[in-house]
Formats: sequence, C-alpha cells, structure tokens
Amino acid sequence: MTEDGGLSHNLERDAREALGPYLPRVERLIRRVNRVRWLARVAEAEPWDKDVERVQSLEEAKERYWSFVPVMDAVWKAQTEIGEASGRAGLLGAAEDYWIARFNPRFDVHEPSYTHELLFAAVRNDVVGALREAVLEDLVPIRFFRDAIRWYERGHWRAAITPGGKRVVY
Repeated sequence: MTEDGGLSHNLERDAREALGPYLPRVERLIRRVNRVRWLARVAEAEPWDKDVERVQSLEEAKERYWSFVPVMDAVWKAQTEIGEASGRAGLLGAAEDYWIARFNPRFDVHEPSYTHELLFAAVRNDVVGALREAVLEDLVPIRFFRDAIRWYERGHWRAAITPGGKRVVY
C-alpha cells in the first residue's frame, strides 16, 4: 500500500518475486478465476441438483453463507497457522497481493446485477483461500476453497456445506 492508501505500483512485481517457485501454482489458479463468468447460472436447474442442497434466492444463499462462516474461519485459521509453522506466511500474503494485481474478472450483460456485491465479499474469501491452498498444497492437500472455485466455474455459488457434507448451492 502507498501512503495515500492506494495499491503499490510494484505490487505485482514484488509479489511475483516473493512467490518464486510457487508462482506457477498461483498463476494457474488466477487464470482460472479470471475466466469465471460469475454467477451466470444461479438458480438454474442442473443435472447434479440431486447431489446438492439447492437454494433459489440470494437472500437464502446469504443466510446459509453467514451461518457457515465459523467453518470457513476455522479453515482460514488453520491455513494461517500452517503457513506460519512452515515458514510460508509471507507467501500467503504474496499470493493475495498477486491476485489483487492480476484479477481481471469477466463480466457480461447476462450476469445478475448483484455479482459485484458478492464478488468482493464472499467470493474474495474463497479466491484468497484457494490461493493459500495452492501455496500449501504440497504440505496439506486441502481443497476446501478450491472446491468453491469449481462452483463459480459452473456459474453457481457454493454458499455453504451442510453438516452431512452436501454443498449448499445457489
């Protein structure tokens, strides 16, 4: 950050240098995320509906999301602790910085107007969590947040996961 609160003009370069050999993992994920047509198919019927718990309204999806935040926070905390214990805490921050510098979402007229509202709240946590998983994947093969990215690629939002393991999808 600059003194005036703006992004450093060197954010991408600095993050690239900090990531070193982890950069290809992060770049692959960012390329995937930049191709997502955010929430393009929300509430549309899908062949896999029987395998998930579907919600049909944004309000219900948000409600389910907020009730699931403690689980996401626990995963986030574990990532932070693993990053610190493994000496990769700086890499987690560099991955997020690189995403900030390189994020180029593709929006189109067919996407719902609330995309931006969700994109920089819940979606940001999923993307940054997925980047953290990419940096830590050789230590801990967790795909919790990367699973959320798969749902975005399908045009939906994985708002939560039930105690029984079903994805709650909007």
